[in-house]
Amino acid sequence: MGALDEAGHSGPPSMVRHTKGKNHSGLQKQVFSLYRSYLRVAYEKQRLGEEGTVAFVRDRFRSEAHSIDRMNFHMIEYLLRKGERQVKQFKAAKNATYVQPAQQ
Repeated sequence: MGALDEAGHSGPPSMVRHTKGKNHSGLQKQVFSLYRSYLRVAYEKQRLGEEGTVAFVRDRFRSEAHSIDRMNFHMIEYLLRKGERQVKQFKAAKNATYVQPAQQ
């Protein structure tokens, strides 16, 4: 049997820590999942020689998060669907890259 932590739980620390965390809504879980999917693709593209893809994904998600009201569920759901389509396209396209649009 494993050692107990301060709260009397046994098991790996990551499991104990995870069970103490905040419960997330289904929509939040979808956003986290999409973010992880984007990062997986970005890390793969970066491994193949495209610099800055991970930073681009992080910056883009952060800017979108700050530009949308947390209670605007319709917009969040729309962006989730759009993001899921884009991830599929980037996975399928061998030569696709993340491009920051030019500021006007």
